[in-house]
Amino acid sequence: MASPPHDNPYVAPTADLQRGRARWFRPPFRLFIIHTALILIFMLALLAGLTDFTPLPYDCVYVPYLFISGPVVYGVAHCIQHAFDPCLTPGDVDAIRRAWNLIPGSVCLVLGGVQWWVIEVVYVRVRRRGSEMTVSRQV
Repeated sequence: MASPPHDNPYVAPTADLQRGRARWFRPPFRLFIIHTALILIFMLALLAGLTDFTPLPYDCVYVPYLFISGPVVYGVAHCIQHAFDPCLTPGDVDAIRRAWNLIPGSVCLVLGGVQWWVIEVVYVRVRRRGSEMTVSRQV
């Protein structure tokens, strides 16, 4: 795809890069993509043992899930996590770590992704409506 000639040779490549990036990283998916990437990174870090657990009994709040997905989504994930506690044997530390990572991580991944997608959809619609009102006032 050839770019139009410009006086400044640095204008066209920058515009082409911005247009290319805008194809896959455009609203309303920006916050969703960022949220999904962060949750997956923290799930993998916890699974690989790059973060420390407190000694038994565990402090069952994983702060990255709480801050990235928000307290409401993490509250739901936390309740679901405790619903599965009777299925775990207290002596199997690895199974407890996996369950306490994957259960709230999966819930935060799904519900938090939906939450951030809806937030960005609402933001884009409000912003568009505001710009349309501004244009109609000027006309």
